[in-house]
Amino acid sequence: MTLAFGLLVALLLSAPALAFAPSPTTSALVTLYVAVVIGTIGLELRPGEAAHVAKVSRRAAVVAAIPVLVMALQLLPAPGLGNPIWASAAAALGQPLTERITIDLGASVGAIGFYLVAAATAIATVGVASDRHRAEWLLFALTGVGTLMAATAVVHDLTGSTFLGETGMPTRGVFDAGAALGVVFAATTANLAVERYETRRGRAAMTTVQLIEGLSLSLGALLVCALAVGFFSGGLLAFAAGCGFATFAVSVAVRRLGMGAWVSTGLAAAVLAAAAMIAAGNWSGEADIALRFAATSGVLASEQRMVSDAGAGGSGAGTWPAVHRLYRMPDEPVRPPPTTAARIEVEFGWPALWGAIVLAVLLVAELVAGALGRGRDSFYSSGAAAAVVVVAIETFRDASLFTPTITIVAAVTIGLGLAQSKSRSAH
Repeated sequence: MTLAFGLLVALLLSAPALAFAPSPTTSALVTLYVAVVIGTIGLELRPGEAAHVAKVSRRAAVVAAIPVLVMALQLLPAPGLGNPIWASAAAALGQPLTERITIDLGASVGAIGFYLVAAATAIATVGVASDRHRAEWLLFALTGVGTLMAATAVVHDLTGSTFLGETGMPTRGVFDAGAALGVVFAATTANLAVERYETRRGRAAMTTVQLIEGLSLSLGALLVCALAVGFFSGGLLAFAAGCGFATFAVSVAVRRLGMGAWVSTGLAAAVLAAAAMIAAGNWSGEADIALRFAATSGVLASEQRMVSDAGAGGSGAGTWPAVHRLYRMPDEPVRPPPTTAARIEVEFGWPALWGAIVLAVLLVAELVAGALGRGRDSFYSSGAAAAVVVVAIETFRDASLFTPTITIVAAVTIGLGLAQSKSRSAH
């Protein structure tokens, strides 16, 4: 699977550059590229690898199908359940209109396509990363991307330049998210070096010098990412990176000490309870929780009204710009959502936000279970679970998750964790 592997690595390495070109053309090119990768994998995938892909992604596919179903239902006629804007438009035009939850069919169809591209990228990664040597190189690429994005954020702040966006979003938020994920990737790479040294055997085994070199590079990357997150950003970003690192460390410790899955579950519950208490302590009640921790220069009054007016059904996937045009003042520009959580509330309704968090928890549980059930190479699933924790917390800080850059990085990470959650030899 040499060609497919090369194409996937090239897509991953180009992800940071996509942050500087957020446009429909970029999204279309990424979609076409992912389609080529999927087609290439279909030609190169061997029967044993295909069986492995089906085995490890079965339950995750069920979880991933839920958002698609919700977005598809938003497109269907829904008399009595449609967005109130349809009734207003019908009254203005003097003719009946078909009620739907979404107020913009084209935008919602585009959102479904964007999500399917992310899911396809994850599936492609599962196929490519079923081989442990290719999985190693994908992890190295992820660590390199995270470190590059962290270094870019550090240089940006040290030089006082504005090439990451004057308002801090969306470009700066993308690089902050990459730095936070880089903390997890660097820790995972360091664990890889240690495990390869512990299980060395044969003439091609890792030497002590190679171990020192590998740890030095990994810890250097960890230092750069931690510097970008803790010193230059701080706040919820540092909290997200810390929770991700703690998730990875706990998962590794539980597996090494053989304490069992129930201990891991208890520790995870303790971490979630601590996170909830910290969030409650910092929440003054002055703003919706979806906006309270926004990292932008200031949440506009129109955005606050949009979130507070969001009902249980939302306005439809991909419709944030259309809704913002209705709420903004005449001299107010249409800008991206301040957080992913705010966008989910507006487009899908407030129940969907907490439903998304539940889906993230289920995905983390699946990945941690895979890590605890493995012997060697368990760090891939542990690292992917930690990355999901980082992204879930960052949902309340910025809107980077819906950008092509973080979508690609997150999809590859999840695919890598799923691919290595079970050993191919165990089948």
